Amino acid sequence: MFGSVFLCSVKNGSLLYALKCVSRAKIINHSIAPNLINEREILMQIESNFVMKLVRTYKDDKRVYFLFEYIDGEDLFDAIRNINIVDNNAATFYIGCLVLGL
Repeated sequence: MFGSVFLCSVKNGSLLYALKCVSRAKIINHSIAPNLINEREILMQIESNFVMKLVRTYKDDKRVYFLFEYIDGEDLFDAIRNINIVDNNAATFYIGCLVLGL
């Protein structure tokens, strides 16, 4: 919600990554520094095939960066909607339950 995610690769293009960038201005304006620290600590500990792997974090004077493994495909919310198992309201409810469970 506070960052932008970009597809990036190593120089020879053999490995793809997702790079989440959060500006320091947004971090300060929305007081989310503790949230980002918690996000980093939790993601660095998770070893699961069901959670995108955080490879590394970086920072500079303007932004904080989270480098994730790249997973090609849709997220769960889009997949549920596209196969018409449930309508948008029900899909939103179920996704919300999953997020709260995490």
